[in-house]
Amino acid sequence: MDRQEILDATELTFFAQQALQRGDLEKALIMVKSALAQEAAPMVSHAIIGRIYAQMGLFDRAVMHLQYYSDREPDAYHVSSQLGLALFRSGHSDAAIATWEEKVLSINATHPPALYFLAYALACKHDWAKSQRAIDILLSSAGKDNLFSVKAKQLRSSIGKVTSSDSTGTPEWPQDLRDDLVFS
Repeated sequence: MDRQEILDATELTFFAQQALQRGDLEKALIMVKSALAQEAAPMVSHAIIGRIYAQMGLFDRAVMHLQYYSDREPDAYHVSSQLGLALFRSGHSDAAIATWEEKVLSINATHPPALYFLAYALACKHDWAKSQRAIDILLSSAGKDNLFSVKAKQLRSSIGKVTSSDSTGTPEWPQDLRDDLVFS
């Protein structure tokens, strides 16, 4: 009898979360899928597997589970922020923007990751004014050493370069800004 047959869904979910925190995606995925196969799987199992799928680049699967969790736990704005990022990475920028605005920033108007990713998504759509507003809120509310404050300053600089060059195409962001669009 292996461990997944002995442990209940709550225990499997706990160990999946521990494995995810250690960066062991394979073990975390096996554990959380075993938990979800049981009838009484904790709701958080959907958030965990959504995060795993996002880290694996399986954004459609990530969206499905993060959306399921977000719909049932509307105050869990951290998961909704991750949902927005998964939506954006899967090519659904309008849905991502709506998620950050309606499910995250309506609860916590100064949530740095949501403000940063919202600003990035809006800039990609050439909505410079709204992007700048999100950056301004982030910079005025988060500490200057906050990772997202630092990245927001870089984004603001890139927006300035794009808008001053009269470019009408899709902005070409520096690689370090594109690298921010990952799950950790």
